[in-house]
Amino acid sequence: MFLAAEHFVRAPDWEWFILGYFFLAGLSGGAYVIATLLRLSGDPRDEPAARLGFYTSFVLIPLCPLLLTADLGAGWWKFWHMLVNVTPGNAGLNFKYWSPMSVGVWLLLVFSIFATLSALGAWLADRRGREGPPLLGPLSVAFNVVGALA
Repeated sequence: MFLAAEHFVRAPDWEWFILGYFFLAGLSGGAYVIATLLRLSGDPRDEPAARLGFYTSFVLIPLCPLLLTADLGAGWWKFWHMLVNVTPGNAGLNFKYWSPMSVGVWLLLVFSIFATLSALGAWLADRRGREGPPLLGPLSVAFNVVGALA
């Protein structure tokens, strides 16, 4: 009998790095979601706290690939190979929808783009001394909602 999910029932051979990754990725994503919810509330008094949430998310997210790479052991190229297939004659992006590792790495990459752009928008608003709604108004809030979903 073929059991499609049988590879999910074996004990993983993770190191402690992966626990740090889960913790920091959770903090980063949680900070981003809370900042987005503050922005959705529409109260201008919440905007400084929302910007702080985007900064927190941005600061924590670069540590995640470092911890994932350390967990893989042999080197940074293993993380790179989860994103890009370098096999001669079969080069290109390496996305496998059936692999939790592949989906997770790609979601980490997509979320890091949202976190970076949101932190940049928060920094620009702080540099201008702007209080109140975000720079691009409803478009910025929609961007944050999509980022929170990622």
